[in-house]
Amino acid sequence: MTGHDKAHPWDRLFRLTRFAGLSAAAFGVFSLFWGYHGVAAIADSRPLYAMFYLPAALACSLEATRVVTIAIRRTRSGAPPKVTAHRPGGTAIRMSPEFRVGYIVFLALTLVSATVFAVGFWTDQLTFPMSDGQLIVFPYVAAGLAVFAAAALVYFACGWLRFSEIFCTPDKLVMKSFKVRDEIAWSDIEAIEPTASGNSMAILVEPVDGAKVTVEVFYRGPFAPSPEDPIVCVVDLFPTGPEALLDFLRYYLDHPEAREELGDGRAVERLQQ
Repeated sequence: MTGHDKAHPWDRLFRLTRFAGLSAAAFGVFSLFWGYHGVAAIADSRPLYAMFYLPAALACSLEATRVVTIAIRRTRSGAPPKVTAHRPGGTAIRMSPEFRVGYIVFLALTLVSATVFAVGFWTDQLTFPMSDGQLIVFPYVAAGLAVFAAAALVYFACGWLRFSEIFCTPDKLVMKSFKVRDEIAWSDIEAIEPTASGNSMAILVEPVDGAKVTVEVFYRGPFAPSPEDPIVCVVDLFPTGPEALLDFLRYYLDHPEAREELGDGRAVERLQQ
């Protein structure tokens, strides 16, 4: 599959990718710094300090890995992806298992570290050299992070948040993002275009006028999407590379005679080319 020219909505994100190394390096420094203090806390028999430092160090290490992984995937085009025709009659493109597990572990580590920091500080069991302003702000920031991580873990466990996936059959295209699942027939799609979702590369599916789109909103909470929102899926989290995935979907939109490949496994070979 030939690479697609960089579309305008992705240009800014491709430029930002060059700074991924700086971001990853910053997280790496925090990981080493907190890891060192965590080991020292164990050696000094200060378990509560270790319960803050070590999870924080591991969380920063995972975040550095995530940043580097996304940067690599943004520049990948046509490399062998982890694609599984795991359902009868269709081809699924999924986030890698390592990425999904790493995200959940990151949330769990953030919950532990932030909770220990906030509770330990407010109960005077932890003390850190901080300015007066930091003494006021940091514990509340840690508590906020703990609440966010706990809520995200609960939402994933309940199915109110789900990992992104694209599922293609000869008849329909299903795009599942973290908060919503959209299903549309190929014949009802006007165009498939690149777009941006915050600082992430995404794909926009534009329905024809009067098209029927089946929408399942499984997220309940602040900033919940509307069933009337555009069909958008973040794609720089997939191991295919965003350009190769965009080309893949556009090929089957433009070549209806080839859509049978989506149901018999040949589509996987096409994406790997």
